[in-house]
Amino acid sequence: MISPIYKEPTEKMIRLFDAVAALLEEGADVKDLKVIDITERAGIGKGTAYEYFKSKEELLLEAQIYYFDQKVKWLCERVGTAGNFAEAIEACCKAIDDMLENEAGMGVLFRHALAGAEEEETHTRCEDTKGMDLFFAGLAQLGQREGIIQNADEEEIRSILITELVGYGIACHMWTKRHPDRKGYDVYQIKMKNHCLKAINLLL
Repeated sequence: MISPIYKEPTEKMIRLFDAVAALLEEGADVKDLKVIDITERAGIGKGTAYEYFKSKEELLLEAQIYYFDQKVKWLCERVGTAGNFAEAIEACCKAIDDMLENEAGMGVLFRHALAGAEEEETHTRCEDTKGMDLFFAGLAQLGQREGIIQNADEEEIRSILITELVGYGIACHMWTKRHPDRKGYDVYQIKMKNHCLKAINLLL
């Protein structure tokens, strides 16, 4: 089974990350969020936060990396135990569904990270894709074992998988924007999951 390479944060760091996610979930503006707000929610002293992070921006980015890492770990476990390639793609879609529907705080963090922090070191850390490389390699190997993926070009395989899975997420997100009552969303999700798998099969 493949697994991500990120190191686990300390218990206090996780409490800070969870506090960030909870505050954003409740509607706090990421730009107005203060370190004192986060530490009070986490139940630890303000000085403790600065033992781990130089600034609020660094704390926010580390929270984004942490939650992204947890999602990658979850996906790696599903790919490693999936009975077939279709089940692995289903797990990917489920992870995207969770981010869109149930993890608003993490979604805010992702958008904030994509906007970019200014420090070069921060950008470098955010662009570390080793965990995702392992994930896509495992997904590709599963498809190749089943004969679904004939292509041997790793970059092309990765590009196609990312394009179709991100496309799935965008389509679902746009649908919910057009249909706030979400009536019929389950049927639409199934349709888009099938479309995503079919497109990947055809392209690879």
